[in-house]
Amino acid sequence: MAAKLHNKYGSRDCTEMACESPSMARMHIYANHVLVEVVDEQGRAVQPGTAGRLLVTLPEQLLLPDDPLRDR
Repeated sequence: MAAKLHNKYGSRDCTEMACESPSMARMHIYANHVLVEVVDEQGRAVQPGTAGRLLVTLPEQLLLPDDPLRDR
């Protein structure tokens, strides 16, 4: 069998969030399925290329008025 392997990234809570894109040589985020942000210790977005914590929000969470993640 000549199938090509590729990496996928996910979790139990969010299922698949990203997969390897051979044409881009990096991970492709499933933007229609999750909102992925890199934030600092205070929960503020960091500049591209800066290390931080990965914050993943599902579209359903954006609809919740009292979601604590929205008030970070």
